[in-house]
Amino acid sequence: MCMLNTIKDLWQRTLVALGPSIAGWKGATRALWLLWAGLILMLLVTDIWAKGSTSRLIGFGAFVVAMAVISFVTAMALRIISAIRPSYRTAFLFALLPSTLLGLLVGGMPGGLFFALYLILTVSFLFGSWAALRNGQGQLSRIYTFVFLAAGAAMAAGLIYMAMKPVEPLNPTLENYTLEDLTLPLADPGAKGSYAVSTFTYGSGEDRHRPEYAEGVRFKTQAIDGSKLIDDWDKLIGWNRSRYWGFDATELPLQARVWMPEGEGPFPLVLIVHGNHSMEDFSDPGYGYLGEHLASLGYIFVSVDENFLNGSTADMIDPIKGGISEENDARGWMLLEHFKLWQTWAGDPDHPLFGKVDMGSLGVMGHSRGGEAVAVAAAFNNLDYYPDDATLAFDYYFNIGAFIAISPIDGQYHPREDQTRLKDINYFVIHGAMDGDVSSFTGASQYSRIEFSPGSANTKASLYVAGANHGQFNSSWGIYDTGLPYGWLLNTRDIMSVESQEKIARVYFTAFLEAMLNGKKEYLPLFADARYGAAWLPDNYYINNIKRGEAHLLATFDEDLDPGTGGGEGVRIMGARLTKWRESLPNLKWNPLDSMVAVVAWDQKVETEPGEFEVSWSQGFLPLDESMSLIFSASALNEGTKPKDWEAPEESAEAKPDATQDDESEKPLDWSIVATDAAGQTATLKLSDDKPLHPQLKSQTSRLPLFSSNKSSEVVMQRFALPLAGFAKVNDAFDPSTLVSIRFVFDQSPSGVIALDDIGFELTTTSGYSNVLED
Repeated sequence: MCMLNTIKDLWQRTLVALGPSIAGWKGATRALWLLWAGLILMLLVTDIWAKGSTSRLIGFGAFVVAMAVISFVTAMALRIISAIRPSYRTAFLFALLPSTLLGLLVGGMPGGLFFALYLILTVSFLFGSWAALRNGQGQLSRIYTFVFLAAGAAMAAGLIYMAMKPVEPLNPTLENYTLEDLTLPLADPGAKGSYAVSTFTYGSGEDRHRPEYAEGVRFKTQAIDGSKLIDDWDKLIGWNRSRYWGFDATELPLQARVWMPEGEGPFPLVLIVHGNHSMEDFSDPGYGYLGEHLASLGYIFVSVDENFLNGSTADMIDPIKGGISEENDARGWMLLEHFKLWQTWAGDPDHPLFGKVDMGSLGVMGHSRGGEAVAVAAAFNNLDYYPDDATLAFDYYFNIGAFIAISPIDGQYHPREDQTRLKDINYFVIHGAMDGDVSSFTGASQYSRIEFSPGSANTKASLYVAGANHGQFNSSWGIYDTGLPYGWLLNTRDIMSVESQEKIARVYFTAFLEAMLNGKKEYLPLFADARYGAAWLPDNYYINNIKRGEAHLLATFDEDLDPGTGGGEGVRIMGARLTKWRESLPNLKWNPLDSMVAVVAWDQKVETEPGEFEVSWSQGFLPLDESMSLIFSASALNEGTKPKDWEAPEESAEAKPDATQDDESEKPLDWSIVATDAAGQTATLKLSDDKPLHPQLKSQTSRLPLFSSNKSSEVVMQRFALPLAGFAKVNDAFDPSTLVSIRFVFDQSPSGVIALDDIGFELTTTSGYSNVLED
């Protein structure tokens, strides 16, 4: 102790000796005040006086006052901090970083920082007051101590209450919702098939941690060099990762678990790859429920091991970089390398798998970062060179007929600093509203960036599932979407059962593979509307969207800058009595959706007559008849319906609305849809003849919503379809073959604001069999 005091005394003397004198401090202070005044005067003379504008002078004065206030507040904060004991300041800073990291997983920034400060102050008030009471205080000090003790206890109680209390119903319009049964007359795609299933693994034969990839492999494989696609597997991080795995980025193993139907074959081949999870907590076994199911139906199902590309606390050996980066392109590339491996086996007459694999019928699936890897694989499959380093040649061009993304991330990989843009592929993306990891439906943007050539037979579809989380699509990950202890702060009470979530996965993934690989297009209505699989699915709320290359689209709102034109010569768009009308990128929870939509609002308090939105075209522009349906996608928006310049008229007390009445924005929306033919005959259906448009689906993934900066809902586009035969049914004189306009008349809901997209027509058998056609 004596030695420590001596060192401390020496340090303080050194600081005093090296620091300026009191006179020096005063001189520096006067100089800074003169600098401030000189800079203000210089700006005043050169920018204000020279321009001679009183408006500029007023603005400049306000700016100077604002700077002064900020400086004063900052100075006071520093004075308060300097008054705090140095030992507490040190402890505060040490506690701040881990508390903020915990808070970031609770709800991002700035909510995470708010949580950290709340937690630190709660602990400080409680234990500081308790220690003060133990040591004895004067009467006044005891009063202050009890005040702080009470404050700490209240803050702790508030934290516990928030964590334990049930979540209030967030979607009142769905409380009594039941999925209507319009089940297709087809086999249940979620039912087990007739094939017996065998399993095996292939890999390096030298895996350090898993015997199934060491002595347990059925087929040994050669490593591949992925160093050009992975950043930062070097230096400290590379040393520590290679120390665990026994290899580096130049020797990545091709390893996987296989579920295989027992039979002659050849069978379609489907790969799946996991996403980012702790690399020591292996993710590839977690899709066994899909492997058993799909193999029983005649698919070879392969769960690819890419755990060595995942993150780990081990990477924090370099806390600045924190891990390898830019590896999602490697995830996608490795999927194609696995296909190449299977192609070699399938073409080798001496290999046990010869004749078992149909290399003309391939599918690929991915979860989380693996979901983005699916899109990367789709892009790389049709390239001759790696876009970021053309010294790496590609030679794939596999016939991949189905791409499935499960709760994918988007934008972790940017080819040539751009987004991944795809064309003429079959793509399905699914996302859960209770996803506590990828909490935004980012896969909707990748969906939007897939384009079709005119007349393309390809399909893209999306599904947003109420109650589904991130982890339960992988049985190894489970209910916690982040690792413990962070997962304890997630709201797991509102997550659907793992059995329900796996059932949804089996039904939808199988139906998509059957439609795209086995030609069973009769399953496509399921992707337009979950009601067509109600008997196969859990009773739940689903939001479907679908777009086919064969559809005839009049307006995608990505065509040009003019809101009044559509997607073809002579296609016109008009609005009347709308309070808002624009084309823009709607917001997801994290980023804007990568697709323009038409934003349309109406409000009968502003315009007493119903607003209208019309799309018209020249007769004969589209080949239409009663076999087709009007299609479009829509979503409610969380913004006001009033125009910016609107002022409410003065109302008497009797005329003022009752404050207890329901908020119109929380009710399902409905409107009339008027079809007009070339002879002027009209026929009208309502949106609700298909289904109403519900408010945005809200979810609360955190147990501590007070500290969450995440939005509770986002735009999710939903598919609507109304058969032209249904319009003809309400007016015998109406001729669908000469249809020249569709008009949305907003006469059923007093107000609303919506996003519209992809207005057009397609065959009714693809869109589904609407209630409109039933007697």
